[in-house]
Amino acid sequence: MLAQEIPTKKPFKIPAKKIQTQEINTKNKVNSTEKNTIPSDTTKHIKAAILSGDVPHKATDYIKIVKKENKMYLYNEAKITYNGIDIEAGLIIIDFNKDEIYATGIKDSLGELTQRPVFTQDGNTSTHDEMRVNYKTKKALLHNSVSEMEGNKDLKYFLAYSKKENDSVIFAKDARITTAEDIYKPEYYIHIHKMKLIPNKKIIAGYSHLVLENVPTPLGIPFAFFPITDTQTSGILMPVWGDDSRYGYFLQNGGYYFAISNYLDLALQGSIYMNGSYGLKINSNYKKRYHYSGRFSIDYSNMITSERGFPNYQVRKLYKIQWNHSPDRKSSPNSSFNASVNYSSSQFYRDNVDVNYQAQQLNNISTSSLNYTNNMLGTVFNPLSINASINQNFNTEKIALSLPNLSTSIKTFFPFAKLFNKKNILSNLNLNYNLNATNSITTDETHFFKASMFEKAKTGIEQSSIISTNFNALKHINFSISGNYNEVWNLQTQRKYWDGLENRVKTDTISGFDAFRTYNYNVAAKTTFYGLFRFKEGKKIQAIRHAVTPSINYTNTPSFEQYYDEYQASIDPNDIADYTRFAYVGKKTPGRNKTQIINFSINNDFEAKINKKDSLNPDAKPEKIKLLQSLNISTSYNILADSLKWRPVSISGNIPLFKSKMNIRLSSNYSFYAKDASGRDVNVFNHNAGGSWLRFKSFNASTSYSFSNKNSNNSSAQFQKGGSKNNTTKQAKESYYNFEIPWTIAFNYSINIADSGVTSNTLSFSGKVDLTPKWRIGYRSGYDFKGKGFSNTSFNINRDLDSWTMHFNWTPKGYRNSWGFFIGIKSSVLSDIKWDKRGP
Repeated sequence: MLAQEIPTKKPFKIPAKKIQTQEINTKNKVNSTEKNTIPSDTTKHIKAAILSGDVPHKATDYIKIVKKENKMYLYNEAKITYNGIDIEAGLIIIDFNKDEIYATGIKDSLGELTQRPVFTQDGNTSTHDEMRVNYKTKKALLHNSVSEMEGNKDLKYFLAYSKKENDSVIFAKDARITTAEDIYKPEYYIHIHKMKLIPNKKIIAGYSHLVLENVPTPLGIPFAFFPITDTQTSGILMPVWGDDSRYGYFLQNGGYYFAISNYLDLALQGSIYMNGSYGLKINSNYKKRYHYSGRFSIDYSNMITSERGFPNYQVRKLYKIQWNHSPDRKSSPNSSFNASVNYSSSQFYRDNVDVNYQAQQLNNISTSSLNYTNNMLGTVFNPLSINASINQNFNTEKIALSLPNLSTSIKTFFPFAKLFNKKNILSNLNLNYNLNATNSITTDETHFFKASMFEKAKTGIEQSSIISTNFNALKHINFSISGNYNEVWNLQTQRKYWDGLENRVKTDTISGFDAFRTYNYNVAAKTTFYGLFRFKEGKKIQAIRHAVTPSINYTNTPSFEQYYDEYQASIDPNDIADYTRFAYVGKKTPGRNKTQIINFSINNDFEAKINKKDSLNPDAKPEKIKLLQSLNISTSYNILADSLKWRPVSISGNIPLFKSKMNIRLSSNYSFYAKDASGRDVNVFNHNAGGSWLRFKSFNASTSYSFSNKNSNNSSAQFQKGGSKNNTTKQAKESYYNFEIPWTIAFNYSINIADSGVTSNTLSFSGKVDLTPKWRIGYRSGYDFKGKGFSNTSFNINRDLDSWTMHFNWTPKGYRNSWGFFIGIKSSVLSDIKWDKRGP
């Protein structure tokens, strides 16, 4: 017998006539909380133990012992603790003849059952409508039991009728399992007709089917198994099935999970496809509390296209290695090691149909990194950083590696600061030192981590030091002087020469230490002055302030021709070209051109003070608003250049609108010189060529803004529940439905104009509307005014079904035109109950 139905009980009646009873503490509240000293095998003494207070028990209204019935009654907020069992209920009756405890709730004035029995044993708690427990054998009959699943607190079960055989086995029928918050009125549940529950271990269920909004569905299974341990447990991982036009029907990610220990686990999974393709996957998570945590995975797939013997038959071996590691800052606050490795074959995401990688099919770039940092506390050094990185380009199949890079620096110090009481040119003098070592390799998948890859390694060490100071002159002008020294060490250089036998230029790599050194110095001056324009009294605008910051900067960089050599560039002996042997590493090369450049710039900011006073706000204070930010005009002059000494004039600025919630960004460039037929600048001033002083070159404007009705006073719409709006008498008596429909709209606009015309003119926009608190509609699109067409457009609908979620996505046009529908349970415990369908 799997379950036993509890018969309907008649209400317990306590006789009003005088009988032989013994009342214990008949005050408003009675309580006895002494420690239980009765051994579990001597239940015959429980009556004496209760009377002596050795078994904790209490009740708010009364505790009565009826000698004739040999029973004890505890009424209202009753509780008893015995032999590891805690029972709380509205009414508890102890039958000393049968060694039983009966508990149920009490009904309130509306007839609702309150103070349902709460049964606690070994840390597990459950709620019931009524229950009967034999405190000697620990068997129990339970009605309408509710409890959380051990190990999965968001999973709850409801047992209409259950029988507790002992501490380890419970039989039940008409059970419900759900993740809904309200177990009594769930929006969905799995109905199990009969089941066997082994606490903290598993549930073995018979025929089970899904019920939605109390409507049974034909979705069911003949039997089921639910592990409910609160610790890691090994078990089977169910696969996902589907079909693909290239590989046929498939089963993906089925396998087995190994709970190795509290610090480590392992999952082995596999995928098979109808055409013979297959995939293997290894996943492992590890964690040591207060020290580190991470995840490691290897994914390998052997994907077959077409049939053997056909010209388009192809076998592609796809692989991916992923490793994430992060330390606990508390374990080692002065140093840390982080890893984020995501290396894969170039076609892995494009040719893999695993449902877990569908969102990454458009990936063109992948980056991996390892980083170690030491704070170097107690030293003059700033943090030391050692890192390695791998950058993949799936389109070109090129791989750029940096392994490793090292960087550190010495903290800026002021050698003469302690010699002076006031700040001056010497007290402000400061120095610093920076070190950056690199080892870079560029290769492809064919040579990755082979000996040939390391033959192309480029190693260099760059050191730099800056000495600078600043001082004020003429009270309002700030001067700054700085010098920059760089020294680069290379372990490989190059030599170019003409090979007369092969009639071509050859480049040899020379191994060995070599170095070059460069330097420059800089002098700058800037100041700030203000202009204030006041308006007449009573005007809305009280004043406009204009802040002007002009600056001039002189930089002198010598020529380092000593680091350049010549070679014959063609069969013509007179065709001589030059090069630097340090260009092989490419980190930094010595400059050959001597420059003396003067930079000019003027920065402008405009603000207005607005009068906020009116008849409603007579004490309102003035408000400052920004009219134009960072209107910067800049250019430069190269003293030593042989032509085109003036650089283009650049004008940029930012216009804030709506209290800086929207910003219009503007920039433009103008040349001093005229241009030739090909559009290149020539060494003739534009005004000498018959034009204006400045020739227009380019212009860019962009802005973005998002707005919604969440903060609007008009965000609430009212609909009258009957009656006429013109009838004010009736309208005052009518009730209204008040509701909000939150919506958000965002857009980005950009336009680029060259002297030849508009080069780009695009508008992108997106938005969402919450039709109800659980319905949301969103879209994303754009329009190219130059190309006269819409950009990638997509629509999505989301529905919150409380315990479930539903999504619909549609991309009607473009390379990735597709649709997708998903409905599934939110909780990860039952995440396999879902329907996910996608198609073109």
